[in-house]
Amino acid sequence: MLSFTLGEGANNEEVKFTEMKEAMEGVRYIDFTPGGTSGSVRFESNAARTTCLEGLQAGTLTVLVGGAEAAWAIIEGDEEKEYWKAAFAAMKVS
Repeated sequence: MLSFTLGEGANNEEVKFTEMKEAMEGVRYIDFTPGGTSGSVRFESNAARTTCLEGLQAGTLTVLVGGAEAAWAIIEGDEEKEYWKAAFAAMKVS
């Protein structure tokens, strides 16, 4: 899983999930609330996540979020556990 933080000048009401999925291979789900400043991307496999992150870091892959480049980071370990705990709690409320 990768997290993203919207870049300067991004329009947080204009995040295009379809464009993000087309730019990154192996995306399973994008978690973002319109109006927010950050979100996450879940992938079909760790290999897809790694390929995407490497492309972003090398500059060979550009993914615009809300019309601007975003800051990307890997979510793993305790941070990933907390993500899933919050996601499952939200599912129970819905």
